[in-house]
Amino acid sequence: MTITTATTTPDANGKASSTATTDTGSPATPAAGESFRSDELLPIRAAMKRLGWGSKTLAAAKRKGLHILCFGARSYLLGADVIAFLKDQPVVERHGGPGRKRTQAAHNHKKSPADEQSRPG
Repeated sequence: MTITTATTTPDANGKASSTATTDTGSPATPAAGESFRSDELLPIRAAMKRLGWGSKTLAAAKRKGLHILCFGARSYLLGADVIAFLKDQPVVERHGGPGRKRTQAAHNHKKSPADEQSRPG
């Protein structure tokens, strides 16, 4: 819904001056990292943007059971479905902070006595 308002006021010389403002009546789509409300219905691309997901992450979520609503050529996500899906996922402990993965080899690596001797003291 678009709402346009016009205002007419006299300027410094006494002449009529008018201004117009337009309001779409709907808030902008939140950016990545914004929260989901359980009563929201979002186009799939808007939901992906808000979650910071790419197409591969979405495909993985679909394989793991994320429910997607389709109507015609459009796909949608319910906020309640996204919240429930994420709540059901196992908690994965990350080492070294966000975005940094440790390989299994690095995780299992133990210092040998030779490693300790080769370092200057």
